Amino acid sequence: DETKTIDDVIEVPVQINGKLKTTVTVPKDIEQSDIDKVVEENEVITKLLEGKTVIKKIYVKGKIYNIVVK
Repeated sequence: DETKTIDDVIEVPVQINGKLKTTVTVPKDIEQSDIDKVVEENEVITKLLEGKTVIKKIYVKGKIYNIVVK
């Protein structure tokens, strides 16, 4: 049965300036505002963003999350 093979959660790679830093596990149908919170609470991302200015956050639903910093 194909409905049993569909995952409810996915791993989304998180990049900073186009470089992969970590992945987060989130529900498949998560909205951008919700994934923003999950990424901001991630320890790895929190440490890497210290002292930097976030220019833009880009989320391609179900594929990738990218943070542009300066």
